[in-house]
Amino acid sequence: MSVAVSPRPAVIGTAVWLAAATAVGATGALASLRTGPQVVALVLTISAVLVSTRVAAVRESVDALSLRALLAPHVARFIGIVFLLMGARGELSTLFAERAGWGDIAAAAGALLLILIGSATAARRRMLLLWNAFGVLDLLVAVGTAAIVVQRGDAPGMQPLARLPLILVPIFAVPLLFAAHVAIFRRLRDTRDAR
Repeated sequence: MSVAVSPRPAVIGTAVWLAAATAVGATGALASLRTGPQVVALVLTISAVLVSTRVAAVRESVDALSLRALLAPHVARFIGIVFLLMGARGELSTLFAERAGWGDIAAAAGALLLILIGSATAARRRMLLLWNAFGVLDLLVAVGTAAIVVQRGDAPGMQPLARLPLILVPIFAVPLLFAAHVAIFRRLRDTRDAR
């Protein structure tokens, strides 16, 4: 007799992580780092993926989440609209704003569409696989572009993403979304049922 695994630990862990990221962001400590939040985002992303795939209890809790629950956080990628507006006003690197902004908007729209489609079909599975690959590429382009902007010392640069509320993008959203992409790839690999 198998015991049903609850997704509750994954949900509670994510809420605790958000609270901790907000508290750290409020200190302003990451703004003083030469490399900015990008290195912290990389470390947190690697950690999130390792914990959600290698720690059995966490992996089981993540696997207990519905596919819709894994897609839902990606709707927050409509933050790309904010990036575009800030870039247009000269408050954020236009290179970053355009690359990350448009990519995030497309990823958010795709996630919303996949949530609304609902039923598990072969066509939805293919769409999910393509969207997931695009979503990972978008995150890599955004983080890579941010690193280039910081390294070159562009002005305007990435300063808004070093303080609240946008500090939550590199130290919470990017690692969480990347880990969700990995979980979706794992789900698609392990089962034909993409619910």
